[in-house]
Amino acid sequence: MKTVTRPPFEAPVDFLIVTALELELDAVLAQFDASAEFYPHDELRPSYCATVPADGGGRYRVVAMSVFGMGNTDAALAAADMIRRWKPGAVLMVGIAAGMPKKNIKLGDVLVSEYVFDYESAKLTPDGPEHRSRQLPADQTLLHRARAYKRSDWHSRVSVPRPGRESTNIGIDVYFGPLASGEKVIADEEMMRDLLSRCPKLIGAEMESSGVARAALQQVNPSRFLTIRSASDLGDKNKGDDWQPYAADVAAAFAIGFLHYGPLEPLTAGTGRANGVMRTRLIIAQSMRRISSAEVIPALQSGVRPKVEVVSVDLTDLAPQGMLRDPQKAVDRLLALDGQFIGAFTSRRHAELVFCGHAHIPLVVLMGHAVTDRRSVQLLDYNPRPDAEDWIWPGPEEEFDPLRRSDSETGVHDRGRSEVIIRVAVSYPVSQEAARAVVPGATHEIELSHPKPERSIVRCEEQTAEYASSFRAVLDSLEPLSPRVGRVHLFYAGPMALAFRIGQQISPTMHPPVTVWNYRARRYEWGIDLEAARDGLTAIVWGG
Repeated sequence: MKTVTRPPFEAPVDFLIVTALELELDAVLAQFDASAEFYPHDELRPSYCATVPADGGGRYRVVAMSVFGMGNTDAALAAADMIRRWKPGAVLMVGIAAGMPKKNIKLGDVLVSEYVFDYESAKLTPDGPEHRSRQLPADQTLLHRARAYKRSDWHSRVSVPRPGRESTNIGIDVYFGPLASGEKVIADEEMMRDLLSRCPKLIGAEMESSGVARAALQQVNPSRFLTIRSASDLGDKNKGDDWQPYAADVAAAFAIGFLHYGPLEPLTAGTGRANGVMRTRLIIAQSMRRISSAEVIPALQSGVRPKVEVVSVDLTDLAPQGMLRDPQKAVDRLLALDGQFIGAFTSRRHAELVFCGHAHIPLVVLMGHAVTDRRSVQLLDYNPRPDAEDWIWPGPEEEFDPLRRSDSETGVHDRGRSEVIIRVAVSYPVSQEAARAVVPGATHEIELSHPKPERSIVRCEEQTAEYASSFRAVLDSLEPLSPRVGRVHLFYAGPMALAFRIGQQISPTMHPPVTVWNYRARRYEWGIDLEAARDGLTAIVWGG
């Protein structure tokens, strides 16, 4: 690797790879070919520049760096500096972590984050700390393509011998799930159990991803973010350094192999980009009022504004005065394979997708459900405020309150397949009586509510992602009751952006069928059976 006084290429780059320790950086650099170059950006944070060929043509411009220390604060500062310098399309956090022993994770296995679980956030009260854990989501496009990256040829890139007396033929498994991130080096089984009780799907713990994720996501032009780690210990009393070189090599081998796989369109490839900037496809859904692109485009966060491609999903002709006369026709139009909505998500695969709208809630949830969480979609929402009314997220004035969950029995007992009511109250309260009037036979009722529901209480995309994750956790908690739960009925009062994101969380394979209800004239008038809509069947059900 040779040293150059000027970088071999200028910003923006395709990927910034961030490591915490020198051995992690060395492992990444060992994966680059001989063309990689060292650029002394400054004495504290030098950059290593390389090009990585991607399958299907094109080459990524990649910069690797290390924060040379552990902890989220230092990582956030260093990463933010380098992100401003290199303006990467995506940031990968690569290195070692403590694996979660309860998940059958072996030393050396790969851990890929679905989201970063920041477990340190808390409110100090007289009764002790009140945990306010935050979830920082991975980029859904990168995550989906990492799941699809099933080839094993990256194993041949691992050059450090596996420690111990075990056979070298032991396979390396890849796990997907949340990674805990805090300020503590964990060598305590009780601490790992406590984290697992707070986040049951946890696959590991480390100390830097929360800071790097915030640095990537809070830029004016946010970068995609994903963490790729390998288990160097299991967070117990046996924690040591013996497995660190091997685990660092495994994480680097998977990360660089993933880049060779070609998860994103290279910035210089031209497809989906204008002048090096990803094209933006703005999808505007409307059934309750018409929305002009001119009122939405100023909210797009882009330093270099490319030509914006606007797709108007206009259903207002089916809803005179905002009342949807034939909701089944709206469902059929939305899900038509040659229609505007489905076409917007299937053509031009590498375009940046932005969604906003003012439509009936069941339709918006259906749209999110049709897209699934495999596509990365930026969300905008209309924000009426005393000083302005526009589509620009105002941002949280302080830490936002988490949604509160409360469970109750309805008094109905059913030995067969039961029904569950889920009420989500964010912008307004959701009437228990109105929900029970539609589903009198429900056996369980779950409310997910903001402490003080009010309009415009959701003020940023991060809040939308966290609230959607809370809803997903509610659905996941029904799994022990399956197959006894025959159907979930969703009654929702909140912003359009969150309704879309909630739709993305509903899995057709993991969760019971869901019906989403529409509120009008003080009652729930009709609902959409998402499963029936997906199968092309009659999907509209009417309330009593």
